[in-house]
Amino acid sequence: MKRLFALLILLVVGIATAAERPTHDGKVVLFGDLHTHSVLSKDFKAPKETKSKQKPSAAFEYAKSKGLDFLAVTDHQQQDDGTLDNPYRMTPSQYSQDVFNAAKAIRKKYAGEFIAIPGFEWGVESRGNHIGVLGAKGLPKADLENKDYDRVYKWAADGNCDFIQFNHPKRPGKNAKKVKQYGEELYDPPDEFLKAVQPLVRTMAIANSVAKAEYKDSEEKTHRRATHDKAYNDYLNLGFHVSPTGDGDSHGRNWGTMTAARTAVWADAVTYKDLIKAIRANRVYATEDDEMVVIFQAEYGGKTYWMGETIPFKQGQNTVTLKVKVWQAKGSDGDPVDEGPYTVVVMKDQDGVGGKAAAKWGAPHEVGDEMLEVPLEIKPGQYFYVKVSEQNGKDNPIGDDRDTDMNDSAWTSPIWIGQ
Repeated sequence: MKRLFALLILLVVGIATAAERPTHDGKVVLFGDLHTHSVLSKDFKAPKETKSKQKPSAAFEYAKSKGLDFLAVTDHQQQDDGTLDNPYRMTPSQYSQDVFNAAKAIRKKYAGEFIAIPGFEWGVESRGNHIGVLGAKGLPKADLENKDYDRVYKWAADGNCDFIQFNHPKRPGKNAKKVKQYGEELYDPPDEFLKAVQPLVRTMAIANSVAKAEYKDSEEKTHRRATHDKAYNDYLNLGFHVSPTGDGDSHGRNWGTMTAARTAVWADAVTYKDLIKAIRANRVYATEDDEMVVIFQAEYGGKTYWMGETIPFKQGQNTVTLKVKVWQAKGSDGDPVDEGPYTVVVMKDQDGVGGKAAAKWGAPHEVGDEMLEVPLEIKPGQYFYVKVSEQNGKDNPIGDDRDTDMNDSAWTSPIWIGQ
């Protein structure tokens, strides 16, 4: 009887916790971080006497205690191929026990409350930049070299991970010591890169880490204006269907608390399966404020489409109605302050993939408590998304960039128009 009573209490608490999460059209928004490191990365920073305790399980527990809904631990995986003096890498048994199994145990412990994601960060910046491999069931074969992005993508396509993220992106085609980004130069013609990689890459970290070293171990919420939104526009214009994310790339004991930036996901439920499904569907936005709830949808032909979806274009139906709503959730810091009104800018692609990148369309809109509706003329092959900025929101009080405004912003996934 006592056990049954305890289970009923847990169920009620779980329902109350879930009820606090914002919902819309049958979905719940989850806030988390898809890029962090633990002691399994050699460049992890912690006092020697406590460093051995800072494994992925500690990161997951910490993030849960700080109010995050999900966290991915993505320690470095660099191959010992003779190009590095001191490669950062895990052994297969380390990954299996300390990352994959640890995440599985945490998900079971906090079912319906918190989602732990196993993963690793592949590659070397000078050889093509870093990719986050999320939901990986193991590590790639040891004979892969740091430049073998094509082989990593093939390994991922064989069902060995759930999705891939482009970390701290540079503009496509840019060289890092004569190597293009993410293995682009390995594919000929260039559209083969899109064909091979697009099904795997679902997200791109446009708000990532902090610039100044003295803030990297801070828990005081450092402001980090997104510095990769131009790269985001460029990859969209190449044809990638990717979502923007706001992650920490923390290398210390401040998983998810170094900034208030978050990756936000509209999922069907608080489960690992539903979270991954939503990310694959691109129902994702990047926010610098862990409380900012952003709804971005479009009405077309009597149907409502979420951010990340593709609208099937029909001749004679050349207008959609964009729907945007923004408000403040409880947030992991429990700050109840309403940081609106909000400025909404529509970013619209004018000429489809391969032409000009998306640019500001029309005048900015101010959004309060009501749903904003904006009619928009469309053509096949276009896409559009919105950028939202708070007018009274400074959740990251420490300056770490050249941004003098300090108000927080968010960027949504696009809605695409089918051919």
